[in-house]
Amino acid sequence: MLNVTLTPRGNHRYDFSVTVRHDDTGWDHYANKWEVVDPAGAILATRTLLHPRTGEQSFTRSLRPVAIPADITTVKVRAAWPRASVWRN
Repeated sequence: MLNVTLTPRGNHRYDFSVTVRHDDTGWDHYANKWEVVDPAGAILATRTLLHPRTGEQSFTRSLRPVAIPADITTVKVRAAWPRASVWRN
């Protein structure tokens, strides 16, 4: 994760713009999603990435709107790839 930008849209909704860098090597190893999670680890939103980006690093993708409950003041954004057991915050 290189950068995360949030844009408030009102009514506890936000637009996320996330820049990811991952050494994609093809269909067996590529960043395939990023998620917005609350402090307890509950997934609030998922941005699915549908294909490898072997020639496009780093890359930025958006997700909007993401509803974040009013009582949550901090979220994490994490990225993952297939067959990986490790998340990158």
